[in-house]
Amino acid sequence: MYNSTIHGSVKIGFPSPEIFKLPSQPHKVAPHLRVPPSNVHAPQYLYFFDINRDVYHTVVDLRFVLTFILAYVSTVLFLNQYNASRQYRPWAISKSSFFKTFVLMHNVFLSLFSAWVLIGIVHGAIAHRPRVEHSFYASMVEYMCQTDAGAFQLSTDAKSFVDGGATYFGCLFYLSKYYEVVDTLIILAKGKQSSTLQTYHHAGVILCGWSAVTFESPVGLVGVLLNAAVHTLMTVGIRVSMSIKRSLTGIQIAQFLIGMVWSFTYLFMGYTIPSNAADKPTSNAPTPAFDSHASHIHSSVGDSGDTRIPCLSDSGEANPLFMTNIYLLPLIYLFVQFFIRSYRKEKK
Repeated sequence: MYNSTIHGSVKIGFPSPEIFKLPSQPHKVAPHLRVPPSNVHAPQYLYFFDINRDVYHTVVDLRFVLTFILAYVSTVLFLNQYNASRQYRPWAISKSSFFKTFVLMHNVFLSLFSAWVLIGIVHGAIAHRPRVEHSFYASMVEYMCQTDAGAFQLSTDAKSFVDGGATYFGCLFYLSKYYEVVDTLIILAKGKQSSTLQTYHHAGVILCGWSAVTFESPVGLVGVLLNAAVHTLMTVGIRVSMSIKRSLTGIQIAQFLIGMVWSFTYLFMGYTIPSNAADKPTSNAPTPAFDSHASHIHSSVGDSGDTRIPCLSDSGEANPLFMTNIYLLPLIYLFVQFFIRSYRKEKK
């Protein structure tokens, strides 16, 4: 059902200067009130289990995140030196059938998991999209930007991406990044060095994932969607030709560039509603435990009397955008260097 009394339109504009400030608090609600995201509206094959509350509270604690990253980087540096001292000979375990079977199962698991996450988010986006007969584009912007269905004005029966499962899958995808450091251990067990690209990639993505999950920003959806799609292809676990490897690396680089452009659209995107409707309560689903400041503190009234609602409501929701793009700049450089070194020279 759509709200026939409220008409909106898409409105592009410059963000408020407030959006560039550091978030004043790590969470929008008290930590002990935060609950793990769920996916109760999804079919059974997309909702096997709940996220453990203790695990969730641990991984949104920045102290744990930084400690894990420090331990990971320190371990990699130590084992890089250890492998160098052994002239990069493979470890004995890497020659066992158990190790080879584990590597295959590890890659297949990550590929299937990424595909499951991708299907889950797309299913939720389609199943819970707003069904409106007017203001369609504005309603879609509202749907993509508002993480709290209680703040919806244009579509009174739509569920937010939180209710649709995007935050549930995003949190699981973030948790998987802790497991993915096994990729590095596999490389080290083969007697090789973990490159700067490998180490930086795994360490940085954990920090970016923490930001997206902690602030429950709509921007986080960009990275999860693109990364899940690419990882579905990257970790199948079968031997491929050099040309396919080159193409996959190119797809990874393209993923980063597309993600940067896509994420920055959230900074300028918004929609308008009549000013007299902006303060009216809505009759949607209950506000989730992680409130997204439904009032949108940076909304503004235009010349027409309509209120513009920006896509990112505060500096917390903008934090993943800036953190991720700062992380991506060196990552893209490292990937391009790897591409040139590995494939251009091979071609020659």
